[in-house]
Amino acid sequence: MKRKIFALTLMLTLSLSLMGCIGDDKATDSTDNATVESQDNTTDVESAPADEIDDTADAEDSTSEDKENTDSENEETFWLTATLHKSGKDQSLKEDKWGTSQAIVYDAKIEGDTLTIKGDMFFKNDVSQDPVGVYDKKEIVLKLTDDTKYTLTGGIDENEEIASESISKEEFAKQLTELIDSELGIDIEVKGDTVLSIDIYC
Repeated sequence: MKRKIFALTLMLTLSLSLMGCIGDDKATDSTDNATVESQDNTTDVESAPADEIDDTADAEDSTSEDKENTDSENEETFWLTATLHKSGKDQSLKEDKWGTSQAIVYDAKIEGDTLTIKGDMFFKNDVSQDPVGVYDKKEIVLKLTDDTKYTLTGGIDENEEIASESISKEEFAKQLTELIDSELGIDIEVKGDTVLSIDIYC
């Protein structure tokens, strides 16, 4: 009788242990599944790719450059003209006995990429036009570029046309200094604050 009771007790204990293990496995499976679902439902938040940021910066730089180019294109070309006459400084813009007046430049020099003019200059909208006014600055500072043209004009060439000679910036700078009291004319073609061409003529 005692053996039967012991056997039943042992079987009952084993059954309870087995049920406990099955329950633990189910709980573990449930936890694992929940973890997997949580990972699957997680949305990754990524930063904007570096190349997209660079593209934006490049676009802004391009817009700025386009604006500068547009402003440059919209600037009008005009001409400044005067007489190189250092010793006649006091006669500038005064009428002579024929009722005409001269705009006189008494100092001019080229240093590096800068042209500096001191004196009075007439203003023209076209090289062949008569002056329409006096430029409003007594000291004019203009930029020179690799595209600026330098010429000396005067006399008659073999074809009986007015001779014009293109020279280097260095040679022109030398001539400008030497001819400052020559009473020769000077024409400067300007766009914005940049010299397109400059000519000393007689």
